[in-house]
Amino acid sequence: MKKAYCNALGIQIHYRYGGQGKPLVLFHPSPRSSKALEPFGEMLMEDFFVIIPDIPNYGNSDALPIEIQTLYDYIPYFHAFFKELGLQNFLLYGSATGAQLGIAYALTHSSDILHLYLDNAAHFSDNQYQNITSQYFPDFSPLADGSHLTLLWAHIRDSFLYFPWFDSQQGKQLTMGLPPAEFLNELLLDYLKAGKRWGSAYKAAFLHERAEKVQALQTPTTLFRWEGSILLEYIDQLIAHPLPAYVQIVNTPSNLTARYESMKREIKKLAYQ
Repeated sequence: MKKAYCNALGIQIHYRYGGQGKPLVLFHPSPRSSKALEPFGEMLMEDFFVIIPDIPNYGNSDALPIEIQTLYDYIPYFHAFFKELGLQNFLLYGSATGAQLGIAYALTHSSDILHLYLDNAAHFSDNQYQNITSQYFPDFSPLADGSHLTLLWAHIRDSFLYFPWFDSQQGKQLTMGLPPAEFLNELLLDYLKAGKRWGSAYKAAFLHERAEKVQALQTPTTLFRWEGSILLEYIDQLIAHPLPAYVQIVNTPSNLTARYESMKREIKKLAYQ
């Protein structure tokens, strides 16, 4: 995929793009960057013009000039970004933080979105939100002896073993196993690049993971239920709520390759039906 920058309300947003067809925007999870979705984007380029922006403060995008309170702080910048690229109507996919950002965008500018695709979108009760976020976002500021790197590596490793990552006793033990060390190292670099504000969009996304946000949508929406997700219990909590008739649920398999192929088929089918 090609790479470029776009000025949006005074900040530079870095993005990857390529392909041809209907425009399809992908929003990545935290604290990753557009690189995390590049393999999926390359699959989709056969049928779509794909744009994957780095959420501000992640990857190579500038940080917002304000302290993030909610995901809606990002919306004016992305609205300006899309207008600069000449996007009038487009498809929008988001995973995890990206899914919540997609919901926030659709709630604010519903007429821009032809179809919204939500991956790893969940619902947390008030108690669950408080319990999970109470220790979820430690400070990994640089220390002279480099011990912050050990702490960060342990945090990343445990994120693939338990949810929430800090509760090995009562938290849900995950069965997916650890990814290769090279992947963990790539993820560590994403954290370091985001710096002290690595949790900014992440925290805002947790706060936004509520069924009422999905219930308020006016946009045709597909909610992917990934069987291998660490959030599956909380995805099912979302699905258990009454949702609008135009929100459809699609199961996707645990295997990553099969999952991406399944989502690609569904996105293409709905976009070109």
